[in-house]
Amino acid sequence: MRRPEGGSRRRGRDGEEQGLVVWDYHVVCVHVKHGSPCSARAGSDGSGCSEWFVWDLDTTLAFPTPASEYVQRALWAGRSFFLPLQDTYQRLYRVVSASNFFKLFASDRSHMRDTVTRNWIASPPSYPCITAEDGETNRLESYIQMSPVDTVDIGVICKDYTSRGSLSSLNLLSWKTLLSAHNFGVLLDEVGFCLLLGETR
Repeated sequence: MRRPEGGSRRRGRDGEEQGLVVWDYHVVCVHVKHGSPCSARAGSDGSGCSEWFVWDLDTTLAFPTPASEYVQRALWAGRSFFLPLQDTYQRLYRVVSASNFFKLFASDRSHMRDTVTRNWIASPPSYPCITAEDGETNRLESYIQMSPVDTVDIGVICKDYTSRGSLSSLNLLSWKTLLSAHNFGVLLDEVGFCLLLGETR
């Protein structure tokens, strides 16, 4: 997600909270757990109930956190959901399928180096750089470059969406099919992303 206006509370390696963090981009994992007991908030893909979770290392919430709680306490906490913002500061969300991400993502860690001295800004991880299956060594920009004009209309994705439902509950299977067909995912605005997680306001 690209979230220049938003923030989260980060924990250090010792578990101590380090205060509010403002990101130019941030990555979380959205996981759909199938076979959960059915409830009013649970979505269905036609084969039973499912429950959505968000895994975010840089919040003080549980790891993982139910999607509804994540939206309420991490995305909407402390502000009006419809707070007017300049387009430059609107939060955007690139949603990518796990299979495409594991196949295509690549990073040579050049973003971790000072642009002038080329020295490391922070110590890099000890494990090797991630290379894509096709041999590409750096595709980070393909994921973090976002513009409001490129966002997808949630109604186009899910034509049977109504104000009383959510994308997650009505059309999970077709949503997954759509993501698989787009190598670098689809771009949603904050309303669309929250609808995907089953939240409306």
